[in-house]
Amino acid sequence: MEKYETEEELELGKVHHTMVNMTLYDEEQSGYIIDFKKEDNKFKIFYADGKVDEVESCSLHNLNFYRYRAENQFYQFYDKFMDQVGLESFKTYCKKYGSVILSLVGMYFLYNFDIHIIIKILISIGVVCAEVFYYFLQHYDLLVLSQEIDRVEALDLYFKNKRDFMVYNQDEKEDDYSFSVEDVWQNDLKKEEVAAILDDAKKNKGAVMKYDVKKYKKSLDK
Repeated sequence: MEKYETEEELELGKVHHTMVNMTLYDEEQSGYIIDFKKEDNKFKIFYADGKVDEVESCSLHNLNFYRYRAENQFYQFYDKFMDQVGLESFKTYCKKYGSVILSLVGMYFLYNFDIHIIIKILISIGVVCAEVFYYFLQHYDLLVLSQEIDRVEALDLYFKNKRDFMVYNQDEKEDDYSFSVEDVWQNDLKKEEVAAILDDAKKNKGAVMKYDVKKYKKSLDK
């Protein structure tokens, strides 16, 4: 079975080309879709555990089936995932500012100890350096969590307004999308970028068969 490298960790500035992995346990990953695309004249479905399924038929009907599955799994995991992210954010905030308070308390007691002033200064410098490093480490973790939340909110905004992107494919006699859900994660779109495309879709009212997603991303990255 072919394996697919999934994103196990989020990094600031990293481009994410798969759906955000909202599973909390390893056993949930085998059925959790993170991407689907046409490759080598086949339709490939990628899962969070690294498994890849291949479907010979590249029909729009099959594509819409996996789009529906992506939406269904998103809301299946949404509440628990957001609760977990919220808990992690709270813990990180506590670590970030709690360590500052503990350091100040420690510094107070240090300067009341009867030891040589030079030793006090050296210990103080060490404590401050360690505290600054730890503070920015926790700050980085908060930024990563914020980035992860933005990716989830971008998908949530898309799913709640997907009908505004619906168009009819005359060749396959099937509903299609001028802006599809896989466009969101394959282009690593932020919530504000999805909102910009949504605004245009509401104005155009189905007149555009396929949006140039990269155009919107570049305009917002300036």
